[in-house]
Amino acid sequence: MKKICTLLIVLSIAVVCIGCSKEAEGMEEDIQLEATERIDITLANNLDEVWKVVDSSEDINRFVDALQVDQWKLTELPNEAVVEHMYEMFQTDTIKLGESQLGNEDVTEVGTIISYEDIPYLELQMKNLTLHFKIPKEVATFLSDYRND
Repeated sequence: MKKICTLLIVLSIAVVCIGCSKEAEGMEEDIQLEATERIDITLANNLDEVWKVVDSSEDINRFVDALQVDQWKLTELPNEAVVEHMYEMFQTDTIKLGESQLGNEDVTEVGTIISYEDIPYLELQMKNLTLHFKIPKEVATFLSDYRND
């Protein structure tokens, strides 16, 4: 009987540990920019007006790949940061059981990236979370030059 109880306790602990490690692995994938279906870009000098809409899957994939999310380092934003661009990302709403796929063009904002002038930092806003990252210089250049594409 003691062996069975011990075995059950060990198995329970193993299941909990495996579940926790899978959850930690998924945190990195929580930034799901690949599922983005539209990006609205606004410029710092006019945040009320969308300057450009990126909605082709090829352009979105190129944009997401250029961000090199795996190279971002969580940090504090420097005090001298001045907003340059704002990238609002949208996904099509999930179709619920019993709903038709036809005519479902509603989109929900899933996140916002804010880039800054002359410094390799950005802000990521998702749900109720705001994070600041130091990014590779080539990513900062890409975001800064994206206006000219």
